[in-house]
Amino acid sequence: MPKRPLGLGKKEKLKKHKSGDSTSKGITPVNQIEVELDGNGDPDDAIVQLRSLWKCYLQCNREDELVLNGIIHECDRLLSNQDEENVELNDEFHAIYAQALSELTIFKAGEAKDDKKQREKIIGEFFDAALQRVESGLAKFPGSKLLQLAKSKIIFQRIPLQYISQLKVDSSNADELRLDELLEEGKRNFHAVEGNPLAVSEPLEIFNDLLDIVANFGREDELGEGLDSDDEEEDSEVELKQSHPLYNIKKNLDSNTEWLRTHLTAFFSKLPKPSKEDIEDNSADYEFYRKIARMIGQTFLDAASEPLLTFTTYTYDVDDASAEEKKIAKESQKHAQELTKNALHYFELAESPDHPESWVDTAEVFITMGNLQEDEIKQSGLYKKAEERIEKANVATNGKFKHILKVLLQD
Repeated sequence: MPKRPLGLGKKEKLKKHKSGDSTSKGITPVNQIEVELDGNGDPDDAIVQLRSLWKCYLQCNREDELVLNGIIHECDRLLSNQDEENVELNDEFHAIYAQALSELTIFKAGEAKDDKKQREKIIGEFFDAALQRVESGLAKFPGSKLLQLAKSKIIFQRIPLQYISQLKVDSSNADELRLDELLEEGKRNFHAVEGNPLAVSEPLEIFNDLLDIVANFGREDELGEGLDSDDEEEDSEVELKQSHPLYNIKKNLDSNTEWLRTHLTAFFSKLPKPSKEDIEDNSADYEFYRKIARMIGQTFLDAASEPLLTFTTYTYDVDDASAEEKKIAKESQKHAQELTKNALHYFELAESPDHPESWVDTAEVFITMGNLQEDEIKQSGLYKKAEERIEKANVATNGKFKHILKVLLQD
């Protein structure tokens, strides 16, 4: 089974998600945060205020534990005083409360001051509390898709932070943890609710990171050494025994990636296209649009890696390939070309005049497309497009991508 490739900057993100590392730089007291209220909501409405504070945390203060604690404190207060203040606690309240409790585990996982067992215990208790809050909400609002969506996100967060972080390559407690069943429960609870793009994108992003962690499980030391993408392809695959808790999830990476891509593309199709003003101002909506487009493009590019390997193996590495092998090579080539064509479409949508790394992402797709060409003229043309983008990015960043450019020119 081929590894799920890691693009630029993805390795560091992978290590951070697995370890739960976080920082507390620039922490701002909750009462000093200026929060822009959503839409035309009543500024005196407690739920409107809570929603706006939660959105502020997700978009601006993700590394600020004080803000998160403030949200949880406000939820506790509203729950205790709902009768006195005549506040109607709807399903959105319970969803925010549950997600905030789950989100706090990220900070708890990164705390070195607690001993390991105590830290694991605290993380488990917070996840239990988060899921209990979801169930309490569902008891009052049966069938709430917003609460089910929150449950999906919490489950996807729990798998890496509470469970995978404690696993080793030789772990064999699959029957005890049943992580594959837990993952399926998270998928079943996912719903694309209308009018709340952040709530929908959050579990999908976490699921995407989870697949990266599973695909590269056991290779953390290699990633820590800063290996290049070229080196990744030469590394031996980490084989997990059937009793390993991640065995079934890893075995079904392709179908899980397909599930992710299906939901991402459906979600992306409903996002408004950025206006000229959005692009010029680098608006939050434009950055969000780019992020989802890039994520979809990466799933297509990842999916192309296996048929690409099959094509290159039978075409260039096998002497005197049989008719059947040549047929397989052609079919794999065609399949990989279709996937990379789709990848290119989304990576180009994710390109921004103010983000040179986005040009390099697109260049990577052109290189892959070139690797799938047997016609030397077409191949050279694709490599040239990649070279032009990387050169442009290298100039714009004062040489940040000179190594990538050097490798491309050598090849």
